[in-house]
Amino acid sequence: MPQTVTQNIDSPITHNLHCINCNYNLRTLTSTQSCPECDHPIQDTLKQPYLCFAPLPYLKSLRFFLLNILIAPLLIFSLETAQGIFFINISPQNIQTMMPWITTFLYAYIPLQSYLVLFVIYASKKHPYRPIKPKLVLTLHITAITSIIMTGLQISFFSHPHEPFYIYLATIHGFIQYTSIYLTYILFFLFLTTFSLGYKSSKHITPIRYLALALTLCVAIFIPIHFIAKLFYSLYVYKYNSGYLTTFNPHRLLTFIRQYSHYTFYFIDITLIGSALLYTFLFRRNITKLINSHNQTS
Repeated sequence: MPQTVTQNIDSPITHNLHCINCNYNLRTLTSTQSCPECDHPIQDTLKQPYLCFAPLPYLKSLRFFLLNILIAPLLIFSLETAQGIFFINISPQNIQTMMPWITTFLYAYIPLQSYLVLFVIYASKKHPYRPIKPKLVLTLHITAITSIIMTGLQISFFSHPHEPFYIYLATIHGFIQYTSIYLTYILFFLFLTTFSLGYKSSKHITPIRYLALALTLCVAIFIPIHFIAKLFYSLYVYKYNSGYLTTFNPHRLLTFIRQYSHYTFYFIDITLIGSALLYTFLFRRNITKLINSHNQTS
């Protein structure tokens, strides 16, 4: 069972302890009072499984999991950048010679996404000091595993015949794949906001929460736009096999929307996910400070 702060009813709190609701420092107050900042009962804060009271093995495990969760997106973003540069140099004349490289890029996503998901699941596994959020954790695990499955299936849709049935099927697959991958990030970031350090203000909570909200809005807008444009683009090519006929035609418009909505995902990855990962790094650094304080007192 998690250790909580034991406090006599009439005795003031003699150490730094921040309100679970607003991060106000409750030092010198008693357990029967409410937080002066947000009027939240101090007794509720005293019952929280703060990380500053967590055992050393759990802190070390959590720090290790967070390190790998930071490394995995960097590898994935690097692969995406290399893939983007590679595809710029592809033309109809050399696409057949480039096909082995294209397949290699697609296969490389599978172990990298699995690497990320593995440590996301480990970091959110049940523990007395893990915040009790069963629905959030269950949804996180489902979306994370779905992202692996969809990433593994993308190879089968890469070389599908350009017929309406397969076009619709590939579009649905891509939509689910992108949605599950971004939802994994969103839910994991929300999961991080449920951790509280206890001994100091948990400054990672508010920025990550807002970044997760912004990421949710961007994904809700640009994933449907991208795959609707991709669907109509593929159907147009199948029906008319037209290429670029005139300056203004549906083919060119759909190509523009499809390409620039895809570039938007790179921007989202670098800005929103990158910023959230930066706050994750800062949160991990605070865990390192807790570990060091454990080592000094032992």
